[in-house]
Amino acid sequence: MKDKQDKTLEANIIYDHVISRSEYRRKDHKRFYTFHTFFRSSTPLLVLALLGFMVFYAIRTTLRMQETDSFNTIIMVWTLTAATAMMVPFLMIGSVNSVIKKETPELRDGVDTIEANKVKIVRSNPALKAKVVISWYQVESICETKNYIFIYTGPKQGIFIVKKDITEGNVVTFRELAKKNMRKNKKGKVDYHYYFVSKKKPF
Repeated sequence: MKDKQDKTLEANIIYDHVISRSEYRRKDHKRFYTFHTFFRSSTPLLVLALLGFMVFYAIRTTLRMQETDSFNTIIMVWTLTAATAMMVPFLMIGSVNSVIKKETPELRDGVDTIEANKVKIVRSNPALKAKVVISWYQVESICETKNYIFIYTGPKQGIFIVKKDITEGNVVTFRELAKKNMRKNKKGKVDYHYYFVSKKKPF
């Protein structure tokens, strides 16, 4: 009975901060960099533009075929287009694995602690020589997925929170902190994006 009351009291606590503590898990870091590569990087757009051009050229070559000898050219063009379409995702994933491989020795023995309050976001880890302190004004955008909160301070720089590792506060508290303290655009809104299906948006 007492345990039930303690849990009820804990659930009713209103936090003004969020703290998460995460042990190193390779899959979490891999998902962070994969998300960046496929959703934040300009590489996918360049690849799509290149594939679009190659498909256009292949179709154009096919339609202009007049002689039997042109079949060799058509086969070569379509083969190159198909090979590029299949190879690009593997190359992008390979680059992600390369980054992860370099980071693993530095972080695998430590615990990432991230605290967000109304003033700043602080990341600390015994494996790191110094804390990372980010003011809300420095936060460029936040991308929330089903299991993670990705916090970006630039096109390629950022940190992330694993939702299940939040020990104080909750996701709703974090959203409210972001809403109140992040830089607002000309429309008066913050750059906070949802990347999963939900009936209710945070704001």
